[in-house]
Amino acid sequence: MLKFSNLPMNQIMKLRIRNILFCLLCLSSSIATAQQNLTLFNMHSVPQAMYDNPGYMPYSRVNIGLPVFTSTYLNYGNTGFKINNLITKSGDSTVIDFNKMLNGFRKNNYVITSVQEDLLNFGFRVKKNYFGINTTEKFNMNVRYPKSFFDVIVKGNGAPGIIGVPQNINFGINATAYSEFGINYARLLMNDDLTIGARVKILNGQANLDTKKSDLIFTTDPKTFEITTSSDILINGCIPDSSAMSKPLNV
Repeated sequence: MLKFSNLPMNQIMKLRIRNILFCLLCLSSSIATAQQNLTLFNMHSVPQAMYDNPGYMPYSRVNIGLPVFTSTYLNYGNTGFKINNLITKSGDSTVIDFNKMLNGFRKNNYVITSVQEDLLNFGFRVKKNYFGINTTEKFNMNVRYPKSFFDVIVKGNGAPGIIGVPQNINFGINATAYSEFGINYARLLMNDDLTIGARVKILNGQANLDTKKSDLIFTTDPKTFEITTSSDILINGCIPDSSAMSKPLNV
């Protein structure tokens, strides 16, 4: 239980606001896939933090970004194994442990990447107000890869649990490229102890590729070692000036 009886009113408001923001941050962690830029969100020295936190007030009075001399953002994430799952120490030796690597995989694993390049970024402060605009090119890609693929590579298709058992090597991809035009406004309130803001964005899609189905199943016969394969693949794509990819592709 928190007691505020001996604190000034402005200190009480600061604590309450911090508690509310902390609760919102904990809640947002459960939907982190909707916003990956949590690092950028807290980089208060970077004007681009306005993209994820409209209430952020940049330190500089004027901010100008032009092509080549502006912001480039890169993000990479991997839900699969770590390097230390593959390389371990055994006394004075370094050992590559493939079994430990396999134990680090989930049934389905993901590589998450995103790139964004500002073509134009301009912002300025007027007393307690801050106005900003930006034009940004963005690319997001999520790749799914199954543990079964690495099981077959490391253990071989004749290993127990693999031979005679259908193996589904179902890679998947979801990639999107689009342009963003944004307008941002922020203002200081409560003796500069609180900032509020709003952001309006116009998005223009450029390309998208999505695998709705990507089942590639093969089975190794336990007697003859003959391999039988089957597939069920559905790819949806939209690429400018490409009529072939404007419709679902069934394989």
